[in-house]
Amino acid sequence: MIGYSTSVDGHMDDASPFIWRDDEMITLSTFSGNSRSGAVAINDWGWAVGYSYTASGAEHAVLWRAS
Repeated sequence: MIGYSTSVDGHMDDASPFIWRDDEMITLSTFSGNSRSGAVAINDWGWAVGYSYTASGAEHAVLWRAS
């Protein structure tokens, strides 16, 4: 399972991407720490794709590879 988590107030400005593996939520890295990022798809190898915004607000595609 993949997705993103937000703070208690639900604001997307601090959404963080994650992978759920072996009953554990693993937070994925982002370009600017915690700025509007999310994982949207995952393949059979455990590689996830998604998006992350830089601190200046530019959106980029991201590939997270399983370690």
